[in-house]
Amino acid sequence: MEIKLKCTDYTTKLNFKEAVKNVFDFNIGTAITEVVGITDSKEMKAFSLLFNTFKTTNTQLKKELGQEILNTITGLSIISVEFEIALKNYFEQEVTLTKDFFEDIIKYNPAYLRKSFKIFKNNVDELKIKMPENYEYKYYITFRDNLQKEFQEKTEYYQELITFFSNPIFEQNKPFQLQLSHYQNIKNFFTSPLQPDIDECIESLKDLYIDPYFKIYKNNIDFRTEDNYEYFTEPKSKISIHSFLNEYFLKGNKHSDLKTNYNMLFLLGQPGQGKTSFCYKLIYDYLETNNGLPETPLYFIKIRDLIAKDFINDTFNTITKYLNQNISFETDSCVLILDGLDEAYMAGGLNDNDLKNLYDRLNKTAQQNKNLKIILTSRLNYLKINDPCLDKSLVCQLNVLTDDQIREYTIKHKKFYPQNKFLNNIETILTEYDYRHIKELLQQAVLIYFISMADINIEEKDSKANIYDKIFDSLAKRSWDKQRGQLDYIKPAVKDNYNLYAKHLRIYIKNIAFEIYQSPNLYITLDKLSDLQSTKNFIKKCFNEDIFNSKEDIKELNKYLLISFYFQESNNNKSTDTAIEFFHNSLWEYLTAEYMWDANKNLLLRKDDDDEYENVSKERYFQMLNNLVDQKEFGGAINENLSYIIENENIEVKKIIFNQSIKIFYKLSEDDFLLEYSKKENQLSIIEKAVSVFSLFWNFLFYSNYNLENRIVTNDNINRLLFVFSKYRFRYIKNIIFQEDLSGFTYFLHSNIENTEFNELYDLKYAIETEIRNSAFHGCRFAKCSFIENTMFNVNFNNCFFHKSDYLRDNKFINVKFNNAEVPSADWLIQLEKKNELDQFTKDNNVIEKVIEKNYNGKNITKYYVRCLEQ
Repeated sequence: MEIKLKCTDYTTKLNFKEAVKNVFDFNIGTAITEVVGITDSKEMKAFSLLFNTFKTTNTQLKKELGQEILNTITGLSIISVEFEIALKNYFEQEVTLTKDFFEDIIKYNPAYLRKSFKIFKNNVDELKIKMPENYEYKYYITFRDNLQKEFQEKTEYYQELITFFSNPIFEQNKPFQLQLSHYQNIKNFFTSPLQPDIDECIESLKDLYIDPYFKIYKNNIDFRTEDNYEYFTEPKSKISIHSFLNEYFLKGNKHSDLKTNYNMLFLLGQPGQGKTSFCYKLIYDYLETNNGLPETPLYFIKIRDLIAKDFINDTFNTITKYLNQNISFETDSCVLILDGLDEAYMAGGLNDNDLKNLYDRLNKTAQQNKNLKIILTSRLNYLKINDPCLDKSLVCQLNVLTDDQIREYTIKHKKFYPQNKFLNNIETILTEYDYRHIKELLQQAVLIYFISMADINIEEKDSKANIYDKIFDSLAKRSWDKQRGQLDYIKPAVKDNYNLYAKHLRIYIKNIAFEIYQSPNLYITLDKLSDLQSTKNFIKKCFNEDIFNSKEDIKELNKYLLISFYFQESNNNKSTDTAIEFFHNSLWEYLTAEYMWDANKNLLLRKDDDDEYENVSKERYFQMLNNLVDQKEFGGAINENLSYIIENENIEVKKIIFNQSIKIFYKLSEDDFLLEYSKKENQLSIIEKAVSVFSLFWNFLFYSNYNLENRIVTNDNINRLLFVFSKYRFRYIKNIIFQEDLSGFTYFLHSNIENTEFNELYDLKYAIETEIRNSAFHGCRFAKCSFIENTMFNVNFNNCFFHKSDYLRDNKFINVKFNNAEVPSADWLIQLEKKNELDQFTKDNNVIEKVIEKNYNGKNITKYYVRCLEQ
């Protein structure tokens, strides 16, 4: 059942000037029939319905937006010729009305509503009436309400349409408003203030955002690169990720660098690199380009808002239920954005096999439904990019900010904070060599934001840990000021001693961070927060005891404090009580790492009655590690943050920590770092638990020893946990003697190796862009190992075996000794020198000797050995 409206049949019979005047008669109520004056056919009534709805909506909303301006307008002088033409074209468009048009106009014909809003917006602009952000959704809902109202108030007149379409219109409001509400909510992420609870912070992501560049996974590209060992490569032509998506991925156009078109995109990035911000910008652009109502619907999900297991096991039904929309992802056209797979993993309860099943399901559905586009964001470590389940999917990685992008970001931010100390010092940080380590941190926009909002001075000597200390101190002062103005029950002794207050507060915030880290939802309710022992301890030390008489006062106290520390109310809350979460994951990850390091220090630095350090048993130490790991796999950003924190620790403290824990480390290695395990009480498998306990202990031990002279000696159990079971990736290898079974140790990539020995390393496949200093390889085989762009200084190769020199290129050999290193030919050193850079010592002191040996059959064979003349 349908009505084809050829609207020119009606507009040609009316005086269009009168029709325009009728639309902009601000006395609501004039009927179209008074203007048209033609027979009331079924088609005429349908035209009347649309015309009157448009007129009523336009008049009503313009009166709401600018009644004072409208009062000053006389006649139609404000209506331009272009506008009149646009209005005429709108009313003369041919429209096919079906039941679907009324029941689900967003899905059936969103273009009709978009054109209506565009005319309204243009007229409002001509009238110089200010329209709020995202006002299109108010317009669409009002249009829909007026359509229903027109139907209801003139039921007798429209009875023929009601009968013809079996009364369609009254069932539309709920899905219509749900869809528009979803669009409005997700579009607001980009335009709302980043910290709405802090009055002085009015900047939004829209004000600060910088379009990032990106790299493409090598299996997706249609050209060869020399660096086959690199997983990701730059596009041939520099283009931002948003330009790429808008021009190619979303439109289905083929990009010249890609093998084919893709419907599934995995977008990867480091913590704090802007994956969620990318989603917000993509959503905003997509909706803004389409006046808020795209032809192809868009849905956005934060994966952490779903129940993780349901999402994995019944992906699309879980999404549909969450959105409360009638969607078939197997057949419908839509864009689905899934943000933060890593958060679901961090929350716990998922394993690698779960992720593999999810990737496979998403990928297959996107391939089967060519009208479906899926974008999933995640941190790098949670996607095994070589897995076959990713075949026919596009995998991209966000680039860090360039120097020019950092400058652009700070210029935008300075508009809001022109006197900011950090923002005004950015050029020095970017250009002076002594600040290079800080510039590396600023390549992620979130840290620029935290530093600038704290308004702190950055000095050359500052490490990441120093910078976080300064940020914390600034935030503590901010909460301190709030207390002076709003809370009367702080203890006088604490009120007069800011440093004491800051000390207690930092301990408290770290406890909250750890609780959030351990929670299955990455938030904490105010009720639970009020019941924490750490809350009671903090209040007892800093506030008058009468606050304990009111749980509401405790909750209010926490609310004031936590807003100051980049906490925000969680939208992911599944309870009736208010829940809070950190503004960004990088904050709780850093503070959680601090909490863990504090727990380690508190145990190992405890003294007995004789002022001697207590002897800590392996059982006691394991219990501490087990409690810290609990139900979460250890690794990722917390692992990295621990390295920064321990690096900044007092050297004498680190000596004690290492000496206290090294014997425990070897004792626990005999038990595979797992003294007890209950399947009933653990979400982690027995291997996941052992690996996590080991990884945490290794981190404590390794970084405590990083600047010391001790050596950690590995064994079979340690090696197995490092290279076979764990996801441990070495950026730094220092002060280690690797021995026993090293199978699984397959690569060095962008690493730094110092004061380290490798014994009988056979499985190394490649060593790329690694600096190796003051180290030795004993009895190692480099058969077909790609040794490329490494720098070796004071390195010995003792009794090692090398294959053809083809695999060694673009390296620097400085003060390198080959002691009885077996090579395949007499000219191996000559070939080595051609393809690498050798210093004079290495050239002059290493020579090849030809040796006749007997093989296992007793036959004489010729072998060649490189031997160093200087021992």
